[in-house]
Amino acid sequence: MNSETDSPAGRTAGAEPEADLLALFRRLGPAGVLAVLSAAGPFFGGFILLWYKSQIGEWLTSAGEPWGWVAFVAFFTLTAGLALLPTWSQAALAGAIFPFNAALGAILLGVFLASTLGYVIARRVTGERAMTIIREHPKWLAVYQALVGGSAWKTFGIVTLLRFPPNSPFALSNLVLAATRVPWHIYIVATVVGMAPRSAFVCYSAAALGGVENGAVFWAGIAVTVAVLIVIGMIGNRALNRLTRSQAPLGGGGGTVSGGSP
Repeated sequence: MNSETDSPAGRTAGAEPEADLLALFRRLGPAGVLAVLSAAGPFFGGFILLWYKSQIGEWLTSAGEPWGWVAFVAFFTLTAGLALLPTWSQAALAGAIFPFNAALGAILLGVFLASTLGYVIARRVTGERAMTIIREHPKWLAVYQALVGGSAWKTFGIVTLLRFPPNSPFALSNLVLAATRVPWHIYIVATVVGMAPRSAFVCYSAAALGGVENGAVFWAGIAVTVAVLIVIGMIGNRALNRLTRSQAPLGGGGGTVSGGSP
């Protein structure tokens, strides 16, 4: 019998990664469930929205000005804030039914309201669970402090870059940033600034397609838009990687940081 592997320390060291993830998920409690919903909801919801884009667009257009615009902002706020729909598909819908300036204004106001809603929900659901777990791991705490534990400008830059790529999940990012106690004023401004370029591009592309009724042209334009956004996302990811590498602590994050508080 191998006493090393039979000891508690040996069992911990030899534990399967899946078991560690399951234990972490259980410790997160409702926050873990919210994370799963935040990742899955927009993924499936985006296909549903694109399938019914014509009907929704006709209803919003028939509401007239400014009620159709107001209804869209309310729709965006609830569905994006509650992790039911992705932001990119709603930006495409807005660009197809509103003039560019009105569409972009609706998206950015919706981003502001939806991210605020997501932040409030995530803070209430996660409580101190995430930060408690981070504090128990010196390396995690060291990385956390290096990324968002410094100056407000550095945190602003990191959150902006996190929001910039088109593949950045809106609802899941809301959850992570709220759970790790990023200050709301930095979180909200960086979110709007970071998402503005990609939202503007999607709105402009959708407007150039001539409306949601042109099915084949619309889908072809979406494909081109996604391709361009992937390139933009790669640029943003590289910038974020450079920033995080320059800010990440050297070494293993020893006891000098494990006792601190973010």
